Amino acid sequence: MLDIQINVNDFLSAANKNSQIMNLKTEQGIKELAFFAKEKIMAITPVDTGRCRAGWRMNQETSLSWIIDNPVEYTIYLEYGHSKQAPAGMVRITAQEIKNMITSGIIKI
Repeated sequence: MLDIQINVNDFLSAANKNSQIMNLKTEQGIKELAFFAKEKIMAITPVDTGRCRAGWRMNQETSLSWIIDNPVEYTIYLEYGHSKQAPAGMVRITAQEIKNMITSGIIKI
């Protein structure tokens, strides 16, 4: 199984933002960011049978933390280059893309 966690503190530190933000706005923003990340990961997940792409799940851990995971046993192999369709993985690419969007100001938390 492959787990990733979307946590507001990780993105705030990446963007050098002040953590004193209105709670409601932050909660909604993190929720939207988590949904965006899941959709992006799903879109770039390699497909043979479709099992791995269909396996992505998202659960709220706290008001500012979401977990995106995939219980399909070979997901970890796909993430670390065992597919010609996604040799650089899916989760790492998506996480870097989101960090870049935050630091460049495209996404504001």
